[in-house]
This record gives sequence, C-alpha cells and structure tokens, in this order.
Amino acid sequence: MNLYDNTICDLCEDGRFFENGQCKLCSTRFEYCETCDADTCLTCIDRFIVKDDGLCWENHCAEYRDEWRDFCHSCEIDEDGHQWMLDENTGNCVFECNEDR
Repeated sequence: MNLYDNTICDLCEDGRFFENGQCKLCSTRFEYCETCDADTCLTCIDRFIVKDDGLCWENHCAEYRDEWRDFCHSCEIDEDGHQWMLDENTGNCVFECNEDR
C-alpha cells in the first residue's frame, strides 16, 4: 500500500516487482530470478546464481547453447582452478564425471 493513499499499491511481495501500477513476477523480467527490484535480479532459484551481468546463470556455467539458458554449452574454471565438467545429457555443470553412465 502507498503510505499517502491507501487505494494505490506500490509495494510488492517478495518475488515480484512494481511496474505500471502492477506487481509482476521477477521471472517475467529476469529468467530463473527469485527476488528482484524493478532494475535488477537479486537472487535466483536453486542451481542458479546472479552473475556480473545481473542475470541468473546455472552455477558454474560459462556459456549457454542458446539465449534460453536451458542447456549449458561450456563450464567455468572456479577460483580454485577446478575445471567443472559438462554433463552432455542434462546440460548441467558437474564437479566430476559419473563413470556409471
């Protein structure tokens, strides 16, 4: 509610942002975003982190196959120098390969 006029909503619940008189889901502006303000994603859903570009990336993914961010193309090297491995079946980055597959 607006502090000065209780007929106007300008504050939204977590997971939503205020735009054009409405509360909209963060995920409509920032894919995989859990909480945001009108300009930036603040936190992402599980398995995703906010990177420097302000978007949600799968944890340890360096490059996506396409703009939909649903399948990782390459994985990052973390700050400890560990190269994350790409599971080509799921498109997720894993700490080590599972040889049982």
